Amino acid sequence: GAVATVLANMDHEQQRAAGPWHAEWETVTDLLRLTGGGAHRIATSLTGLHVHPDAMARNLEATGGALLAERVTAALAPHTERARDIVTDRCAAGAPLDTDPAITAFLTPAAVREMLNPAGYVGHAPDLVDDILAACAPDTERPTDSKDI
Repeated sequence: GAVATVLANMDHEQQRAAGPWHAEWETVTDLLRLTGGGAHRIATSLTGLHVHPDAMARNLEATGGALLAERVTAALAPHTERARDIVTDRCAAGAPLDTDPAITAFLTPAAVREMLNPAGYVGHAPDLVDDILAACAPDTERPTDSKDI
């Protein structure tokens, strides 16, 4: 397929004769067409997207914190080698993490609840969004540093 063709043609010299690049030509065209088609499908599917924060919060609450339990595991790890097992077992049992004695022996219930709050679990997303919006804004100078793209 396309990947095999592209990888096989990586071996050619930069200033090559007219023959070898012909092997890539159809594959590159197909890849560009597929990329454009994928971008169109994503744009089409996101056009009618509506975010319902209340429903999202209810769904997260229904998991008892299981979706964000990785943060609790990471905070618990410096205190006990069994952090992963403890959190995994509690999540599998559907037990609330903020009241479990094996967890609250090391972390306060308030700290655990904060770790399970999705509003505090955005990582670098705001910075990434700002960078993308700045790069796409009309009448602004585009960044030249590759880390800003």
